[in-house]
Amino acid sequence: MRMTSSILVKDDLERAWAFLSDQSNAPRWDRSVARADLLSPPPLRVGSLSFTLVSADPGVRISHEIVITPRFPWAILIPVLALFKRRALAADLDSLRRALEEGHDLTKIET
Repeated sequence: MRMTSSILVKDDLERAWAFLSDQSNAPRWDRSVARADLLSPPPLRVGSLSFTLVSADPGVRISHEIVITPRFPWAILIPVLALFKRRALAADLDSLRRALEEGHDLTKIET
């Protein structure tokens, strides 16, 4: 099962990549990440992330693709996973957009 989502961010490619490639920023926008640690020395290289960034007018288009291969007997859950994961992926990318454009930070408690 392959899921792809993308967003358009009103920012430049270099700044968007710098934010996205800094693993310490992941908890700020991805609800499923409490902490991110590199397993190999920096910098991030090809294969480290499954994001594509392309200059667009105006800003940059960020796409993220997830490939899931469930094994039997979990394969029967593919339709349910597809529904919920697609929504979760879109919500996380919207959080990424808000973090880049508005400084939104999921690690800060909003009152």
